[in-house]
Amino acid sequence: MSQVPYIVFEEVEESRLTWTYAEIQNFIFHWNEGFSLQYIGDLLNRQWWEGALLVMSIGEERSRAILSRPKGMKVQPPLQLPSRYSSDLTEFYNEVKENGGIYTVFEYHRIKPKIELLWKSRDVKIVRDLWGTDVPLVDISKKVKRKPLETALLVIDLVSRNHLETRENGLEGNEHATERSSGKTNELQSCGTKRRSA
Repeated sequence: MSQVPYIVFEEVEESRLTWTYAEIQNFIFHWNEGFSLQYIGDLLNRQWWEGALLVMSIGEERSRAILSRPKGMKVQPPLQLPSRYSSDLTEFYNEVKENGGIYTVFEYHRIKPKIELLWKSRDVKIVRDLWGTDVPLVDISKKVKRKPLETALLVIDLVSRNHLETRENGLEGNEHATERSSGKTNELQSCGTKRRSA
C-alpha cells in the first residue's frame, strides 16, 4: 500500500512566503545588526520561521546579498560588512524592484526545482525522531540521503504546522547526539523496510 507523500510548503499560505521590498530592507538591516530572528519577526509582524525561510531563500538564490551569522538565528554583535556587499545588496534590491517590489521565497525552485520538496512518510518520521534527540541537521540529512537545505525546509515546514518543536541548539544540534541515535535510526529504517515488504 503506497504512502501519501509529504509536500513542503503545501499548507503554508502564500502571504507567508511573500515579502515586500520595504520588508526585505527592514529585515536585512536588522539581520546585519545582529538582532535575533525572533525579535525581527516580532518587529515585522512575522513568524520567526518566515524570516528563516527568507534567509535561506536569498542565500540559495543570491548568496552574496545575505550574510551568514556565527550564531545563526540568535542575537549577536553586528556583522562586519564586506567591501563588495553594498553593491551586491543593491543588485538584489534592484531585482526585487523589477519584480514589482515583491519577493517570493523559493519561487524559482518551485517553478524549476533544484531542491526536492516531496518527502516519503517514513523519512519524515526519521527526521522528526532524530530532531527530537538533538542530532545535527547535517547528520539527519545524511541519514535520509537528502540535501541539508531540503531537510531544513522540512523542519521549518513541520514547525509551521505545529508538528515539531523548536530546540535549544537549533539546526546545529549536538554532535554527540548522532552516535546515541545511530542504533535507533537503523531500527526505524528496518521497520520501514518490513512495512514495505508486508
